[in-house]
Amino acid sequence: MSRTASSPMLLSDEQRAAIVQLAADAGLSNEEFLFRASLSLLPERSRRSLKDLLDRAIQSIESTCAAIDETVAFVEASEQRMAARDAGTQGSQ
Repeated sequence: MSRTASSPMLLSDEQRAAIVQLAADAGLSNEEFLFRASLSLLPERSRRSLKDLLDRAIQSIESTCAAIDETVAFVEASEQRMAARDAGTQGSQ
């Protein structure tokens, strides 16, 4: 997921050091650690809503990819038919 907004935070040196250490221990960037930590504070209902939204987005993406694959296959078959037709036309001239 592409994130485009920034949210600067004012932290004490101790707070920043704690975040840096916790993020490193988790193998995450500071930003990803804070993002995941903030998600864990959402009420269960909000987390379910977010998961449902993401599930619907994934289904939509999969459906779109399938439609694109069908369209590409149709175009390829059409191009093959046109090439065969053109080859037959050129052979009779």
